[in-house]
Amino acid sequence: MKKKLGLLSLVVLSIFLMAGSAGAVSFGNYDLGVEITGKDLIFNSTYSGGSPAKGIAGEDDETEMDIKTGLRTYTDQQWDLEGMFWNTSSKTLSIVGGFDYLNGVAKESIGDLFIGDGCVLDFQRNGSNLKESGTYGAISGGFNTLAPHAIKPSGPYLYKDGGYSTKDPGNYQVTMGIDVGDYFSDWEGTAAVKVNGSVHHLLQIFATDAIADLINSGELMHLTLSCGNDTIHGAAPVPEPATVLLLGTGLLGVGIFSRRRKRQAV
Repeated sequence: MKKKLGLLSLVVLSIFLMAGSAGAVSFGNYDLGVEITGKDLIFNSTYSGGSPAKGIAGEDDETEMDIKTGLRTYTDQQWDLEGMFWNTSSKTLSIVGGFDYLNGVAKESIGDLFIGDGCVLDFQRNGSNLKESGTYGAISGGFNTLAPHAIKPSGPYLYKDGGYSTKDPGNYQVTMGIDVGDYFSDWEGTAAVKVNGSVHHLLQIFATDAIADLINSGELMHLTLSCGNDTIHGAAPVPEPATVLLLGTGLLGVGIFSRRRKRQAV
């Protein structure tokens, strides 16, 4: 009977682990975890069918348009932010796109990562752009931000001042020119997309425990460019109460059954 209980516990644990790893994405040699990209709800800029720089994930395959002025933006791959991914196990947030994180494009640069309304990851920079590897400070509380100079609907672009920082900084890494081959599976794993040699770059943010807890709570995150030409949003999935209840009920049942068997043995 102990073997049966052990087997039952292993099955329950396996189901839990499979649920947590469902939809995991491999990108080149990187395990990105699950794809958490959201639609930014900012209208397509130039092409009715989306940008010619097709993405690898659930972003809307376009750059942005200022809905107030009708200002259109570049839709080339070099401006496109494509996918946001979260690896719960390694606590790594990954953002894939064609934008040059290290050198910028046409004097435009990448911004900081905003998490919800109350936290921003302020990246260490080499001038106006990111370093190949560096640290970030997590800023919370009431702080001031900068908006993109062109497409302001993209949301806050850069941390300016104010608020308070955490004591322990986190780390990030930029990897340029990821080779994903001529074809790769789309974010749902149901089709193959030809990239035609499009260049993809990877920004990986290694979350501290506090930031990982914030991401796991389902807070909406966004990253945009200094020009606002493109923005990317995402939120980690939060387990549904029914799923948590079902898992808890199953584990409770295993415990009760185990106690009953012990009493019968006595």
